[in-house]
Amino acid sequence: MGWGGGGSNNMVSICVNTQSSPIRQLRDVSDEPRSGIISLDNLREGLDFRYNAGGVTRMIHPMISHGVNSNIFSKVDWVALAAGDQIKIDMGDYILHGVSLPEKTLNRYAEHKEAIWDSMHGRKARFTRANFHAYLEYNRKVAGKIEELNASKEFDILYIHDFQQLPQAKMLGNFAPTMFRWHIPFYADFCSTQMREILSSFLEQYTSVIVSTERYADELRRIGFKGQLRHSYPFVDDRSIVGHPASELRSFREKWGIGEDDKVILCVARMTPSKNQAVIIRAMKKILRSFPDTKLLLVGNGSFSNSSKGGLGLSKSMTWTNHLKYLISRNGLDDHVIMTGYLDTKDIFRAFEICDIFILPSIVEGFGLVVIEAWHYKKPVIVSNGSGVAERVVEGENGYTFDPRKPRDLAEKVTAVLANPSFAHQMGENGHLIAGEHGLQEGLKNEMSIIEHVIELWQTDESSDTKMDFAEI
Repeated sequence: MGWGGGGSNNMVSICVNTQSSPIRQLRDVSDEPRSGIISLDNLREGLDFRYNAGGVTRMIHPMISHGVNSNIFSKVDWVALAAGDQIKIDMGDYILHGVSLPEKTLNRYAEHKEAIWDSMHGRKARFTRANFHAYLEYNRKVAGKIEELNASKEFDILYIHDFQQLPQAKMLGNFAPTMFRWHIPFYADFCSTQMREILSSFLEQYTSVIVSTERYADELRRIGFKGQLRHSYPFVDDRSIVGHPASELRSFREKWGIGEDDKVILCVARMTPSKNQAVIIRAMKKILRSFPDTKLLLVGNGSFSNSSKGGLGLSKSMTWTNHLKYLISRNGLDDHVIMTGYLDTKDIFRAFEICDIFILPSIVEGFGLVVIEAWHYKKPVIVSNGSGVAERVVEGENGYTFDPRKPRDLAEKVTAVLANPSFAHQMGENGHLIAGEHGLQEGLKNEMSIIEHVIELWQTDESSDTKMDFAEI
């Protein structure tokens, strides 16, 4: 690599920005009598913090760690929404910098970003001027933090993630190349004319934009996007996906009341309506007619937006959870559906290991890395045709797709897999081959190829834009 701004020995100096932090604070530690940077070693997992289970941070965290340990990145700076504005946590391979908002502004920001999220998932959305201004205020604070860090670091590249930080390139100007990864679904038909104009205006300020699937790239071009566009599949840290001793799996089954001979259907997803766990519950009666000893394991709690501890405190997670509990009771499925709530990563992987089928039921889903994890465990998968990962499913070979609004369609495919163990085994083996293309080494190779391309693009066109004042937007 021939570049190097503030980095050393030609390593890349990079600043990452996400809304969600890699850790979720369970209490505010920013005012405690510690000077300077707080070491993660001095915080207690489960009391002070919990690792964030979201797909974005679970992809970025190992990418940074592997990049630093491979001498590709110098120590990374990561800016995220956090409980304390001045909080800085040394995470080992990177420094986590917190950005916070006053409660009223935070609430309005949360409503605006949820409106964007709803709109991009084909749901009715309500936008207000006050909420939009709060959204811009959050992004101004993020941009200010990045500029402050750049004054001493001189970043080679800024890597901005997802729609919450969409205005960053326009606010930051041209002091470094900017790479933007869009993680959620993108369908042109979900965008109003005004939304298309806003998205294009912000996205075209970035040196390059990355989307998760080929279809999303096509959809972005449909709205008239003319900037640099790359498609790159998300990836998982496959180093952490390991087998577990039989005693641990037995203990896991006993904890959740799952018999050794039970068939297990697994779904790992946040408790929000778009994840559509209800379609599996509605399919269960038909499945149980053929396989009465079947258990449905629903793993997950709320997202960062729905958490009252270290999150934005929105209420839709609890509302959805209560709705699912009502469906379970009304359909007489209390003995067949298990809702675990939050599980740590080790228990999630134990759940993958004991399951017979993994289902991703989302009405619309940006990608769905949990499917890749299921394939790593050689499990057959049944995936909503509204998910990005459906692009990786070869029907009847490494999985099935289904209409997320049709429980009968799902039930028939589940029954077909459970009825033929050798077919299910081969389906899992085929999926495992695809999972290998989504591992950390392959993912980092793709990311570095894009980063190198973006820096080269920027170096040949440094005079393309002048920095904009925040007041202009």
